[in-house]
Amino acid sequence: MFQAKKDDIVTVRRDQYKHWCIHKRLLTNIRPFPLPAEILSLILHHAADSQSTIHSASLVSKQWFYCATPLLYKSPRICDTYRWATFLLTLTRSSATFSYGSIVRSIDLSKQELCANKEKSTRTRRRLNGTNTFIDHKQHLTMDEHHSTITVSTSSLLQITQTCLHITSLNLSDTCLLDDKMILETGEYASTQRHTLEPGLTQIEIPIEEVIKAIGGGCKELRELEIRQTRWVTAQIIWLFAYYCPYLKRLDARRSPNCIARKLTTHELICSQHFTYQFEESSDSEDYFPFQTHPNNHSNHNNETIGPGSITMLQVLPEEIPDDIHPDLIHSYIETEGLNHDLSFTVSLNSPTIEINNRSHQNTTWLAPVMTEDISPPSLNGHSIKDIVYAILTETRNTGANDLDWLDEYA
Repeated sequence: MFQAKKDDIVTVRRDQYKHWCIHKRLLTNIRPFPLPAEILSLILHHAADSQSTIHSASLVSKQWFYCATPLLYKSPRICDTYRWATFLLTLTRSSATFSYGSIVRSIDLSKQELCANKEKSTRTRRRLNGTNTFIDHKQHLTMDEHHSTITVSTSSLLQITQTCLHITSLNLSDTCLLDDKMILETGEYASTQRHTLEPGLTQIEIPIEEVIKAIGGGCKELRELEIRQTRWVTAQIIWLFAYYCPYLKRLDARRSPNCIARKLTTHELICSQHFTYQFEESSDSEDYFPFQTHPNNHSNHNNETIGPGSITMLQVLPEEIPDDIHPDLIHSYIETEGLNHDLSFTVSLNSPTIEINNRSHQNTTWLAPVMTEDISPPSLNGHSIKDIVYAILTETRNTGANDLDWLDEYA
């Protein structure tokens, strides 16, 4: 087919050249068969936990963009203030391909996942390089965590209430709050201005109470709120969220240092009608336990489901209860036999051992998962998050706290 001459010039037969040209035109005219959008969406759904993967998929083609965008904006996890600002610009853009705000169901501004990744990287580096580099890397880790704290302005929360009307979960843990101002003449926010404001313009402060009130009025589907380890969270802030967001079913403000009501910062508040199965490890042992121990029906549960990190509520029953007693008669039996005494107990989540009244027990039947359809805790039954917070604040004030006089304004 090829004929090489003395000057090394390769020649091709004419009929073969025509065949190549025809074959090339055929290849260019054949368009690839795209996957149906339903199948492509199911494929991308398996990578929904990786925002970087979904973002890369959205850049492949227009079809991939349409399928990846709902997954990308459904539950965004934002790690710094710059990305938070660009996210808000996307939501408030006048001309956009999607109504991005209607897609959002949850927003996570905490650095929980970021810290977990850094800790994993720390362990890997220690294994590879030895322990000598641990101190230096720990210093860099602390600096990175400090700079990754997101600054949330009051105006940005207002924009969320105007765009993300269907949001169900909001995580503002470990964030900084910036009190923003609105320019009356232009309707813009001071924090969004690129240049120095002109003198003479009227600036109106945006109080945090008005912001929380707007969240409760605009985001009526909000059910879960996390404001853990946040310095701008006080007892009044927690009360405002509970007061203006009547549909809240879960409120987590643990480790917030500026809240004087300790029960609000050591326990996660969950309504009896709302349950979460995500268990988060913590350095504080009290974070492993609910607001109260909840007695429930004494039914036989599979002990295989009881494992470290899988129990969110515990059931503690006296040891003297016979095994053959009917579940409906347990509580009357306790009162009749005088077994309704207080028990001091300690649970180790890494061991099946439970210590009750300084006695160790290996029997795992002491730990029973409280079934969701039967929960009826005495202190939470029929009460909302607002009622729970109000009761805690009232109790705190009765014990001598002086900074809760504002509570009378909402009575």
